[in-house]
Amino acid sequence: MNEKNFKNGLVQDWLPYIAVIVVSMMLALILMNYDAFERLFFFTRTHESWELDELLIAGFSALVALLAMMIIRVRREIERRQHEEIRLHNLLRHDPLTGLPNRLYLEEELQRRTGADRNLKKRFAVVILHLDDMEQIVDLNGHRAGDEVLQTMAIRWRRAMGSSDLVARLPGNEFALVVADDDDRGRLSQVTDHILDLVRNPIRFDSFTAKLTVRLGVAIYPAHATGRDKLLQQASIAAHQSRADSGSAVTLYDPQLDAVQRRQARLKADISVALNDGQFIPLFQPLVCLGNGRLAGFEVLARWKHPELGLLTPREFISLAEETGQIGDIFWDLLRQTSEATLGWPDAVPIAMNISPVQLFNEQFAPTLLTMLHAEAFDPNRLIIEITENALLGDMIAARDTMMALKGHGIRFSLDDFGTGYSSLQFLNQLPFDTIKIDKSFVTSFQQHNGNFQIVSSIIQLCRSLGLKTTAEGVETLEEATELQNLGCTYGQGYLFSKPIYPAQAGRIVEQSIRQSAQTPSQSSAPTVSSMLPIMRTK
Repeated sequence: MNEKNFKNGLVQDWLPYIAVIVVSMMLALILMNYDAFERLFFFTRTHESWELDELLIAGFSALVALLAMMIIRVRREIERRQHEEIRLHNLLRHDPLTGLPNRLYLEEELQRRTGADRNLKKRFAVVILHLDDMEQIVDLNGHRAGDEVLQTMAIRWRRAMGSSDLVARLPGNEFALVVADDDDRGRLSQVTDHILDLVRNPIRFDSFTAKLTVRLGVAIYPAHATGRDKLLQQASIAAHQSRADSGSAVTLYDPQLDAVQRRQARLKADISVALNDGQFIPLFQPLVCLGNGRLAGFEVLARWKHPELGLLTPREFISLAEETGQIGDIFWDLLRQTSEATLGWPDAVPIAMNISPVQLFNEQFAPTLLTMLHAEAFDPNRLIIEITENALLGDMIAARDTMMALKGHGIRFSLDDFGTGYSSLQFLNQLPFDTIKIDKSFVTSFQQHNGNFQIVSSIIQLCRSLGLKTTAEGVETLEEATELQNLGCTYGQGYLFSKPIYPAQAGRIVEQSIRQSAQTPSQSSAPTVSSMLPIMRTK
């Protein structure tokens, strides 16, 4: 409520009182014109027995009291309206759920810090925080649970901030920080690290436990921008890029990110057209049995054959498809193409495909998948579904139900990127996995790094004790493959054997593998890993 509206409302409410005062003044002027006071004086003297003077004094006193009451009431009404204006001001500038300042408050604070009286030497940072997995928590536990998570995180972050800082809630699952960093250049890093630690600490409620991840985008004043809107825009761009880059939780704004965001916006808009035009295609990367050097199957890798941007990898479009809700459509399209491409292949050649968390927790995924496999005449026993650890951070029970429903029809499961997520041992104990894929970050040059060697060796031994097979990703040298074979790793996958190839090329590898198996007597010694390389590298 602005000052003009406040005054107009006050005048309207007190208009009757103002009218009474005006009429009274006009009446007084009329009486004065006719010497009413002298006439009244003589009248009261001649009729003193009526005690009119006492009545007049009483009336005058009542009038003074009435005026005093009116003045007090007007003053109280002004104070009430001022308090109401302050209350409304606060309501408009604070989030009702968390009690934190909202976007309007944030913009006003940034305007104050970057306005005409700004101090370019007073350095501060704007940090946009996006909470991941909130949609999943709401879907599985309800909106009340989502509200409790947001309230808990708001309390944690508010306690973590300094007196000169600000934490605000933005629409959706985003928050914003204004971090003063003018005195200590390392403070921004300390704050962001502390924020990440607070998020990684699970939130435990009576009915569920919430495990979240957060992506932060940072823009610094005045290095990146000196205006309010530009700072917010740049921090948002950095946060969006941080979500797209799974390898980083904090992203500092870079001018090149503007071009990245425009590219992502274009790709997001092109997904529907790509689905209609069949631009999403499957590539096949062989899996090799390290024990005998023979073909053990293929992993299907999604690619987008964009007419202008060329062949795009999943890292460039999967997260965008999840945001638009079209990840399921891409999966079904790739499954159909894979079924057509592998028609006639031996049943002994399994096919592995990745699914997203959205599909895993959808109760309709299992029946829909089985229906499609039947329609495409694809034997469920040939299908291996790969699931990343981070995809399992939601409802373990829902994940198990989906997996068990498919497991009963012969579909197998592989835990992808093992060791890079959370609670891996818990997953192995509670979920029906058949194979564990050791992330390539551990496999690459593991022979030269004792730490990685110990991790790979421990994973293989653990899986063997649990009766699980292991697949090493990112195998690039024959020495790595041989060492993995000696450690007891079951399968290998990587550029040593083959890059991702088109279905026709994969078909030729299958044919040559069949011929090799027919030519190798069963009683002969098992071939080495290197014996498979010529077939894998066939053009």
